[in-house]
Amino acid sequence: MSDVQEFGEPLPSSDALTTVTRRGKLMPARRGGVLELETEEGHVELLGPFASTAELGDEVEVVGVPAPEPQTTESAPGILVQHVRKL
Repeated sequence: MSDVQEFGEPLPSSDALTTVTRRGKLMPARRGGVLELETEEGHVELLGPFASTAELGDEVEVVGVPAPEPQTTESAPGILVQHVRKL
């Protein structure tokens, strides 16, 4: 990722990607082939390959970077997963 915007203006330091931690239940997503995290605030799609011993229905903690908001209503907000830990 570059620190220069399309028109050559440097990105403010506040625009850096922020790591977030979410806890919830591991569930199949509404779209096939994707997993979701069911939290008290709603559903979050788990994006990217990740290794974990967790199975569907397990309570987990997910660490990752929020993905851009989805363009369609079929997708939940997403997290690019860095780590999944079974609770």
